Amino acid sequence: MVEPGYAPVPKSARKRTSIRRPARYEELRDAICTYLRTARRPLQSGQVMIVAGSQEALEISARVLLDVGTPVWLEEPGYWLTRRVLDLAGCR
Repeated sequence: MVEPGYAPVPKSARKRTSIRRPARYEELRDAICTYLRTARRPLQSGQVMIVAGSQEALEISARVLLDVGTPVWLEEPGYWLTRRVLDLAGCR
């Protein structure tokens, strides 16, 4: 059974690669929550998402928090991939 959002991995590739699902690293999420509870504010592990990098975090944030047509301001010069992600999310 394939979980939503994940493509099936051919059996021949399963032995050669290590497919990780970062959002499921429960121990890491718990450790982050423990730190943030003492440093900033209380959180539950379900409120923490582990992503593979800044680009993935930016894409997820844009898709979840911004509606199509949302006006955005960017610094110039700025991170060029930010502009690309926001364009793809339909921001103006």
